[in-house]
Amino acid sequence: DRRIGNGRHLYATYGLSETACVTSALSPEHDLLTASGFPINGAKYALLKADGSVEMSKGEGELLTHADTFMLGYYSKPELTREAFLMIDGLPYIRTGDYGRIDERGYIYLISRMKNVIVHNSYNIFPEQVEEIIGLSGWVKESCVFGKWREDEATEEVCALLVFNEEGSRFADSRTIQDFCREYLPYYSIPRIVIIADAIPHNSIGKIDRIAVKRLYG
Repeated sequence: DRRIGNGRHLYATYGLSETACVTSALSPEHDLLTASGFPINGAKYALLKADGSVEMSKGEGELLTHADTFMLGYYSKPELTREAFLMIDGLPYIRTGDYGRIDERGYIYLISRMKNVIVHNSYNIFPEQVEEIIGLSGWVKESCVFGKWREDEATEEVCALLVFNEEGSRFADSRTIQDFCREYLPYYSIPRIVIIADAIPHNSIGKIDRIAVKRLYG
């Protein structure tokens, strides 16, 4: 139930600045409120797979979207504009830079920003999913999961920067967090490096600054 009082409800939407408005949204007639949205009228979605192929129905990959409210391009940046679009069946689709999933009914699920995905020995690891599990412990006030390149191999290690809450600070440590994650995550997603901090950097709008975290700890 997403009721916020006075009969009002919140529903998920998804869109880009480049599309001028949302391209998918949920409304009362949609029964799957865990999704990020369902394509609005005039919008289409596709998936760009890791091998460069395009999937027009269900699956996972980089979300591509076509809409009636497209931008014409990036001002004075023709190369960036060319990189942003893919032509599919004669229609331009924008590369969103978001890794997502489309289910068999066409619902859209946002999983992670592509640039945040951690690649460990060919496995794709999504920081948000690891952070969600860490949060379930009840010991962590805030966390930021990121990848750190190993000097000896062309792979990333999963790292977790944590701020413990009052309960966690009394007894929890790095090993405690790793043991908890081991119960819910595959072995390759368990943070190999756990950093305990007093605070995590945030940007000007209050979100965790992942770039600053990687600069400081990556």
